[in-house]
Amino acid sequence: MAMPVLFAAAAPSAETIRETAREVVARSEFQLRPVNDSRPLWDLLWRVLRPIFEFFSGLWAISPVLAWFVIVILSIVCLLIIGHIVYSFSQAISRRTGLATALALEKKKVDPIELERQAENAAVKQDFISAVRLLFRASLLRIAQREKRELRPGTTNREYLRRYAQSRYAIALQQFATVIDAKWYGHGVCDADDYLACRNAHRTILTASEASYAHSA
Repeated sequence: MAMPVLFAAAAPSAETIRETAREVVARSEFQLRPVNDSRPLWDLLWRVLRPIFEFFSGLWAISPVLAWFVIVILSIVCLLIIGHIVYSFSQAISRRTGLATALALEKKKVDPIELERQAENAAVKQDFISAVRLLFRASLLRIAQREKRELRPGTTNREYLRRYAQSRYAIALQQFATVIDAKWYGHGVCDADDYLACRNAHRTILTASEASYAHSA
């Protein structure tokens, strides 16, 4: 009869059992909600940065001057990369603005004579790429007037080339498209020779459109 009494005396109390159960359930592995622990992020960041710190630490131990030289070079490279990103972004905005302006021009009646005058003014200011684009626009308007049709807003240069691939305007239009693609969309430098070539192309289109109009008359 003594054994059951001793075993019962050694068993924990009900309060002890409840307290132990609360401690166990409160552990993180039993939590249903995710625990907000930023340590994995810091561990990942440290794993990425640790080799860099170790490299510069070893380089500093070899030569502080060499370490500073490498730091300066890398800083310059980073600044150049950031500058290039900012420049590319600004150029993209400028191209988008230019495209919006071109589309706005297409929505209203424009006299090709006025565009040709603006092209000459732009050429005098050595803004040759604007002069080329204005002449291209004037050439398309000349053709559209002879065909008694309206230019469709948003039509690309390549679409115009396909439309007039079998016409007498094909070679001249190709000249415009080549310069604009390389010097406007391709960020190249449009010079006086490019402008003169496109002005000759414009003259060819003007002559061909007038001849076509005279023939039809």
